[in-house]
Amino acid sequence: AGQHWVPVTKTWRLNERHYGALQGYNKDTAYEELDIDQELLMEMRRSYATPPPRMEDDHPYWHGNDRRYSKLTDEQMEKSRAESLQGAAERIMPFFNSVIVPSLREGNRCLVVSHANTIRTLIKQIDNISDQDIKQLSIPTGIPL
Repeated sequence: AGQHWVPVTKTWRLNERHYGALQGYNKDTAYEELDIDQELLMEMRRSYATPPPRMEDDHPYWHGNDRRYSKLTDEQMEKSRAESLQGAAERIMPFFNSVIVPSLREGNRCLVVSHANTIRTLIKQIDNISDQDIKQLSIPTGIPL
């Protein structure tokens, strides 16, 4: 777009939530493959506070050896083994409050490009959506809000 002076900030804090042991599984078959109750699986996927099963070091998608995460503390890495939407909010909101909000207050415009659950988290906090009502909020893929 020829606007190379526009600042771009990248942060792991805006990554998609970590689905723990569910990572890499199809939502329609994970309950069979992992022997998890189908209703519990849906609760883990859509609720605010119910986390998925913890991802172990031998999981094929474990990111503990990925150099992009090498500066995370042990506590941050441990929390990233499985996140509820609430856990994702604990990771996302410090960045939002320390970087995005001050920039907006200075009169800047901010474009946040991220994943559906990250956007759901931001909308929940900004619009004060209840833990119960957030289950119903779906973010469309590729459509600006």
